[in-house]
Amino acid sequence: MQIPQSFLEAQAAAFQDKSITLLATVTTTGSLGSATVSPGADISAYACNVQYVADKLIAEQYGLELGRDIIVTAAALPIEKGAFIRYADVTYRVVEAPRYDSHVELLAKRVVA
Repeated sequence: MQIPQSFLEAQAAAFQDKSITLLATVTTTGSLGSATVSPGADISAYACNVQYVADKLIAEQYGLELGRDIIVTAAALPIEKGAFIRYADVTYRVVEAPRYDSHVELLAKRVVA
């Protein structure tokens, strides 16, 4: 089944009223050769729908915390698992990024500074 473009546009106009920012990923190598990643500068912003995690099963399945971590949905996002994003001045790391025929979903865990 193919979803009409008019449906995707109507869905985006109604629900994608928030904005997230994709951040660069900075890799640092320690003195013993171990690599660590951290968020860097802003790359680009995307319109989307953002919800705080409220489903206990999803939280347990992906190691997320209720009311603290987020789920982002949009018609399309060029963001992959492991990327850093910012929403409402808080930085998150994408722990899963499933793609569906109608939308993209990001499950993201808050980064503790």
